[in-house]
Parts: sequence; C-alpha cells; structure tokens
Amino acid sequence: MNEKRFHVCLLAATLTDLFSNELVKGAVSAAKRLDIDLTVMPGKYLGIQQLNDSFEAYYEYQYNVLFDYAAKAKFDYIIAPVGTIAYAYNNELKKRFLDKFSGTPLLCVASDIEGFDCLEFDNGSGVAAAVDYLAERGRKHIGIMAGNSENCECIERCSAYRASLERNGLEFKDSYLMYGDMSYNCREEAD
Repeated sequence: MNEKRFHVCLLAATLTDLFSNELVKGAVSAAKRLDIDLTVMPGKYLGIQQLNDSFEAYYEYQYNVLFDYAAKAKFDYIIAPVGTIAYAYNNELKKRFLDKFSGTPLLCVASDIEGFDCLEFDNGSGVAAAVDYLAERGRKHIGIMAGNSENCECIERCSAYRASLERNGLEFKDSYLMYGDMSYNCREEAD
C-alpha cells in the first residue's frame, strides 16, 4: 500500500532574524525525521511600513507575495509564525491574514488567534525572572522595552513585568515602559 507523503509549508518572516532562522532549522530537522516534504516560504514582516519609513521597509511588501502563493498552493498543512510575520498587526489584522489560507489546516506560532490551532511561548516567566533578579540585587528603577502595544506577546511580557515589580515592592512609572519596533531597526529607540 502506498502511503501519502505529506507536504507542509512553513511561512517565515525572514531567514536572517534569529527566531526565524532557528524555527526553519527546527522545521527542516523535523521534516527529515518525519519523512515529509517541507517548503519554506520566506517573506518579510507585514505592516512594517507603518512603523518604519526606511527605503527597505517600504518595499518589504513585495516579498510577501510568496504568502499569496502559499495560500493558493495545495499544501497539506501550513505553519504560520504569525507572531513574528505580523508582529506589527493587532489580532484582527492577523486573523485577516490567516483567513486567506482557509481550507488548509494551519498551525499558528506565537499568536493565539481565534479559530486557529496555536503553539504559544511562555512570554512572562523570563521577564519576571529578570525583574526578580535585578530587584534581589537592589535595583529599584527597572524598565522594559515592550514592543508593539497591541501585540499579544508584548502585552503578556508587560503584564509579567508589572506583576513582578509589584511582587518585589517596586514602583511602576510610565517612564520605565517604552513601546517600540522590536526589530533590528530599533537601536536608536533602545539607546
């Protein structure tokens, strides 16, 4: 009997950022182990043009035509790290992006979007541990660069940050919290 060989598509924001690079490496390794075909569709970030007016960001949308090809292809499954690809989007826009893949089973990575299976990360414990560590060493003014204020992962990190400040008896001030791009382009914001 001839078993069907599965063909999985992994969408990627870019292959040069550390997260996407490691995600692709892990997917390639898993595909070999599971004996399935894997197609990686590397695009760029969605919605970045509104956050970054650099020449390069302005044209990133052209790379994302690959996501349209993935939507039209007949993959058995799609893995979409939408928390990375669409980090600049709110959940409504992320859902709209994912809806274009209707008819194909899809696993959302790093964003819990209603109606889609999801693999999420623990975004809070690392932030809480960092605040605890600094507080235990006498630091009283601890800040956070939080990313996009509408990104669910950033919201989770901010919540853990504030809870850890409170648990350590430390005051929160608005000046300790900075929202920003959270890409490689945010160096000036971080300085």
